[in-house]
Amino acid sequence: MKVNNNQQNQTTNKEYNYFTYPRNFVPYKWAKPILVFILFIVIYLILSTLIAFAIGASGYNITGLIGGGYDAMEVTTARGALLSVGTVSLMLPVLAFAIFVVKDRPYSSYSSARGGWNYKIFFLSMLVALIIYVIGWIISYLSGNLQPFNNQFSLIAFILVTVLVPIQCVSEEYLFRGLLMQTIGSWTRLPIFALVIQTAIFIALHPYNITGRISVGISAVVFGLCAWAGRGLEVSSALHVVNNLFAFYMSGFGVDPIASNVPIRDLFSSEIKGVIFLVVMLIIIRKCSWFRQIKKDDITPFNEKTAARAEKKRAGKK
Repeated sequence: MKVNNNQQNQTTNKEYNYFTYPRNFVPYKWAKPILVFILFIVIYLILSTLIAFAIGASGYNITGLIGGGYDAMEVTTARGALLSVGTVSLMLPVLAFAIFVVKDRPYSSYSSARGGWNYKIFFLSMLVALIIYVIGWIISYLSGNLQPFNNQFSLIAFILVTVLVPIQCVSEEYLFRGLLMQTIGSWTRLPIFALVIQTAIFIALHPYNITGRISVGISAVVFGLCAWAGRGLEVSSALHVVNNLFAFYMSGFGVDPIASNVPIRDLFSSEIKGVIFLVVMLIIIRKCSWFRQIKKDDITPFNEKTAARAEKKRAGKK
């Protein structure tokens, strides 16, 4: 029976594990992700520092944010939103540039093990997360756990938060669940080890109290499992976007301020939504054909191009 290329690609790619996906690109070199990370860090630190100094030079007090944790962070003004969220959003284009320069593997392989980013999966997952979070917000409101509405947003700050927070969340997913988790998974070939390490680092970079760090740890595990089950970053990114938008909106509207000290009550009310989302998405992933559709074969073209360059190089030496 004749099998067309699309069916063949789908059969070939169906079993690829997102955590160890980089090993399919030859020649696989364990050191190249380190080069990507070093280049990313250098460029990101330079750009974010320049932006911070520019905002500080405009008269905005940035010294209070240093070591102040989430208690000192504010996103209700335009400059505050640019500093707190905009600088993090830089990670996405900077990482893309580092990947382009090092050429360790296609950028699409960071997005998924299905040949790139799938917007249908992303928006489906976002809809599921949105429904769960709206229900959670209604329950919190009826339970009297929220403060009275007190808008602190400027119009420009609200627009910046709405635009930049999704980019910020996707940036973090590409860095932690993409570069970091895939690199460790490919080095060790142990997905569980990759999940644990990225969770530990994600916790360390969020300045909360113990309860808050437990909350962040649960979120990191849920994000990682979403990437594993969905074989890409769309599901985890959707949850991350909805979670952070709700957090910033509720803080800016004064009903639930963001703070470094997270009470135990908030731990359960916050993370139960993520766990419910994970369970629902696991069911959807099992039933929905979107997660088995391959956008393109990004392995074969890359490997063929690499082999052609190597052959040309060998021929030039003769």
